[in-house]
Amino acid sequence: MNPSIEHENPFLGRILAESAVAHNEHFRVVYDRDPAASQHLLLYSIRELASLADAPDGALNEFLENELTASVPNEDFFMIERGRSRFCSSFGNVVHAHAHLVPARLLKSEIALPRESTKVSTLDAAFEQLKDDGEYLLAGIVGKDFQFTRNLTFAPKRLARLIIEENRL
Repeated sequence: MNPSIEHENPFLGRILAESAVAHNEHFRVVYDRDPAASQHLLLYSIRELASLADAPDGALNEFLENELTASVPNEDFFMIERGRSRFCSSFGNVVHAHAHLVPARLLKSEIALPRESTKVSTLDAAFEQLKDDGEYLLAGIVGKDFQFTRNLTFAPKRLARLIIEENRL
């Protein structure tokens, strides 16, 4: 698949024009233009999705384990996504699936979400529980445990970035 940068979603059009750290037919990773931490990456879906949980089953795990690991070997990443959010500050609040990736070594080892969360052992297990279920906040170390919380009406804009900034070493 060769996505066009002439796209109706201005967020996706801009990102497709940037140099990729890793990519496949479903996802793309670039350096964040406004990093909340050193080596802050932005992962997004090439298809228009409201959340990464809405991607094809197993596709994100496969991408992270294969393409991202090949592009950035020997690095564990903390991943955080505010899925199905209407509050992304990019491009007039266009809803688009994206997550933030930061090397785990640059953050505190225990990062708590702002509300009671559900803990699961894999990213796919989290996505299974989050399918078609409204807005959520998901965080964890790629390839390890994840946690998520729902009902984010309390949450400020740029919540994922705030969590990264508050937990930098």
